[in-house]
Amino acid sequence: MTVFLLELPVLFLLAGKGKIPFIISSCIYLFVCGIIFIYRKKNNIQFPIKIQYPIITILLCLAGAILFYQRWNNSGRIMAVASILHKSPKQTCIITALLTAMISSFGIDYILKVLLSLSKNRNNTDSFTFSDSMIKIYIFITAFLTITLNSRCAPVYPFNHWVDPNTMFTVGKAVLKGYVPYRDLYEQKGPLLIFLHTIGAAISFDSFIGIWVLEVIFCFFTLYFGYKILSLFWQRESFILVPLAAFVIYSGYAFRTGDMAEEYCLPLLLYSLYVGCKAIKNNTLPSTAEFLWIGVTSSMVFWIKYSMVGFYVGWFLFFIFHSVRLKRIKDLVHGIILIAAGLLPVTILILIYFAANNSLQIFYETYFYNNLYKFSRPLPFSYYMENMTSGLMNFVNRNPLVLIVSAAGILWLLFRKKWDLLFYILIVYLFTFICVYLNTNFPYYSFIFGVFVIFGLFWPATLFGKIAGNKPGIMISDNSVISLFFSLAILAFFSYNVSYLENKKEDLMQYKMKEVIERSGIENPTLLYYRTLDLGINTTAGMIPNVRYFCLFNVNNQSEMNYEQSKCLHEGCVDFVTAFSIDPDVYPEFNAYDHQGWFVGPTDNNYGYYHYYTRKDTIIL
Repeated sequence: MTVFLLELPVLFLLAGKGKIPFIISSCIYLFVCGIIFIYRKKNNIQFPIKIQYPIITILLCLAGAILFYQRWNNSGRIMAVASILHKSPKQTCIITALLTAMISSFGIDYILKVLLSLSKNRNNTDSFTFSDSMIKIYIFITAFLTITLNSRCAPVYPFNHWVDPNTMFTVGKAVLKGYVPYRDLYEQKGPLLIFLHTIGAAISFDSFIGIWVLEVIFCFFTLYFGYKILSLFWQRESFILVPLAAFVIYSGYAFRTGDMAEEYCLPLLLYSLYVGCKAIKNNTLPSTAEFLWIGVTSSMVFWIKYSMVGFYVGWFLFFIFHSVRLKRIKDLVHGIILIAAGLLPVTILILIYFAANNSLQIFYETYFYNNLYKFSRPLPFSYYMENMTSGLMNFVNRNPLVLIVSAAGILWLLFRKKWDLLFYILIVYLFTFICVYLNTNFPYYSFIFGVFVIFGLFWPATLFGKIAGNKPGIMISDNSVISLFFSLAILAFFSYNVSYLENKKEDLMQYKMKEVIERSGIENPTLLYYRTLDLGINTTAGMIPNVRYFCLFNVNNQSEMNYEQSKCLHEGCVDFVTAFSIDPDVYPEFNAYDHQGWFVGPTDNNYGYYHYYTRKDTIIL
């Protein structure tokens, strides 16, 4: 009974809004308490109720407080308490989170003591050795659970209603029908990102199942290269920390609903980070194959989202310094040639594709010119500084767990006086930040800094290393590995998205509009989004647009988009039109269309009224 009371505050710390999060956290609570109770009874062990591992306990409590704040901020209950205390909801939520975390510290420390006791008790027995293939399976299972529970593209979620994935998916699946991106359908994201969505559409044309499969694969390589970095400095059994890395990287607000450019760049950047760490550890330069693959991965990042190539600017600058220190300038020149060779395959294939479709000029104008030159005149230096300051605030507010853990990694390198590695991480971090936030910022931009989370795990790796000592073999027994894995994998449930598991398809605007379109009986129906991005109706109804500006984008040629959309609406060039409004009785009128009604639904984080129209004389059965 003592154990159940001691761990009760931990339950309140983890429990989120809604029935599903509370049921999940309750199951974890009962499972953990049951295991501790059985273990204590079987081994007749008593642990003192006091803080024995203060540093890791504080870090875990802080992580729990951040998680609590993200889930409960602006909730109805917090607002009710705030009105009683005469404080703002934000202040009330922060105070509640910190108090709950403080009370939970004894229970969290108690769990740590039990886990470490399990390890010590088994450390002198025959241990189970994990093969490389088993480690990869373990990492894949972690990736599968992480994405399935955190991405709204997964089959367990009714729909991913974020406009960005739907817009990319619409253009990506159009490629399967012979459309050429940028020329036939406008998009501002990179061509490789569009082609990834083409692969996803080939798996499932009217759902995000194919995208979910791609996310699992990319998550696997993200976690695998994170493990490879850990294994450079710790015993290979450090793979047990992979679920913790997955939780920190993927459970924050910056992950949004899943399926973003940053997500697909993460494993590419982590591979390059691993190559650099390996060269620093061995006091050498990357190998021939590694230089070549740096070229390949950097070109892939460039053709997904070129604002993230700042990472490679920092990477390259460090290795200039490193090669000078090692007096290996010739080897660096050879490496530069190899990197250039690695840039060619992906780049040439993309250029050939657009050249074969007579679209090179429009590809350049859309992906480069319209994205880079949003303003007609040069902007002052203060503009860019304001952007980066705003980006830092977004990073702090929207992805604080990643910021704290990556900062903890930098502190570990500083305390251990790993100067080369510290300089490497700092210079790469700096240039990544500058290029990402130089021109604009959105909350999900900070997701890319998850590449640096792995260094924050050096703290728990140090703790496990002390437990293992110099004894060869696995440092934590098979039982504790399984226990840690399951606890962290289930903890991945507590993400920004988990509350949307309660939604039903039939309640969503996208599926209601699908029914309207199907009832019309129109063959190959078409839709125009008036002054919004793709809301997901093209996805649920399996449609391909017939106009280039099928939705509106935040780029410098909006006047051209507005003109083309107005022309289309005047001529009646599509079968259906949808327009957003915050008022059901206020909506735009179009010459060639009749207003039929509206649906209430979400896009991103906002709810509103989505008015829909049909071409005049169209009959809806």
